[in-house]
Amino acid sequence: MEQQEHYNLWHLETPDYSIRNQRFYERCGFQRIGQKKYGEDSYSFVFEKSISKE
Repeated sequence: MEQQEHYNLWHLETPDYSIRNQRFYERCGFQRIGQKKYGEDSYSFVFEKSISKE
């Protein structure tokens, strides 16, 4: 019988000025995958992490 793997993909955002948050998420295994602009000087970074369910 074929074994299936199940994954969840988690996404989160944090403001560009929240350096401590960014480092925390990276230590937890999240990868920075993008950036969003919310105003002239307002940005956030987008992170994602694959979580394997076995």
